Amino acid sequence: MRFLLTAFAASLIVGACTKTAGQEAYDNLQACFTDHINPGAEGLTPPEAIATCCIDHPIAGKTVVCGATAGDCMTFVRAQLDATTIDADIQTGCADYIKNKP
Repeated sequence: MRFLLTAFAASLIVGACTKTAGQEAYDNLQACFTDHINPGAEGLTPPEAIATCCIDHPIAGKTVVCGATAGDCMTFVRAQLDATTIDADIQTGCADYIKNKP
């Protein structure tokens, strides 16, 4: 019985370390962005959605996709989002991402 309890506790610990709680994965940045600006969901502003997607969500199976610098971020995000997202929002979102990334 102790073995089962120990094995169960160990599986919980491993699961907690390998799975990021509350972080939904997305196939691409556009899907994450759209989900986060949706008024029926979180209703974030475009810059908030960009920073949130870059920091908090795995995109295409990767946890770091927006780059190491604001320039890297702006290049990546501009290529991933449709043309309705204005450059000023991307710049602000990327600045927030760089400021707050782990």
